Amino acid sequence: MDTDRFADAPPVELPSHRAIENLIFTYAELVDTGDFAGLADLLADASFTLGSGETMDGRDAVERLAHDTLRLYDDGTPRTRHVTTNVIADVDEAAGTAESRSYFTGGPPPAGAPVSRPVASDPATATR
Repeated sequence: MDTDRFADAPPVELPSHRAIENLIFTYAELVDTGDFAGLADLLADASFTLGSGETMDGRDAVERLAHDTLRLYDDGTPRTRHVTTNVIADVDEAAGTAESRSYFTGGPPPAGAPVSRPVASDPATATR
């Protein structure tokens, strides 16, 4: 297949709902591979409210949260496998906002390993 004919094509912007799905799936991949720096880059502009009510903002807070809440094993990963399904993204293009929710199923940790505790359980609202 001749792909050179697409070399000068302008980049295509994903529809908002697809960009949100990619964000959710990329998050899972970065956590599962133990790439906390990549996770921090992905969520650098995010603000989180934890179950305790504490708010965390920015790249450094995201990376610190990952290191503080997820155990890394000798292979450099937390040995998690996020299987993410049922992604629903409600987008209001005019307002520049979106809300999404999804399910994830994670595999069990190795025998004898502590279970990582969840850091948030409410659907997040993102502003684009």
